[in-house]
Amino acid sequence: MQHARRFTRPTWASVLVASLVAFGAGTALAADSPLDEANALVQKATALLKSAESANENPEAAAHRKKAVELLTRAQSEILKAKQ
Repeated sequence: MQHARRFTRPTWASVLVASLVAFGAGTALAADSPLDEANALVQKATALLKSAESANENPEAAAHRKKAVELLTRAQSEILKAKQ
């Protein structure tokens, strides 16, 4: 009957260090994930607002749409600053 090989302390230490490094890297990547998602949504909203422009658009509605595009553009720059 063979005995199961037991891990030595240096092996456990290596596993622990590798796990902590992997967890730290994953946490750093996950921190940008909500910002990346917000940036993508702002880009989509901006594109949709720009595509909604029409020749017979109500002037008041057009002004609000343009203001929304302007504010979304500013929001996108703030998101990018937050990522730095």
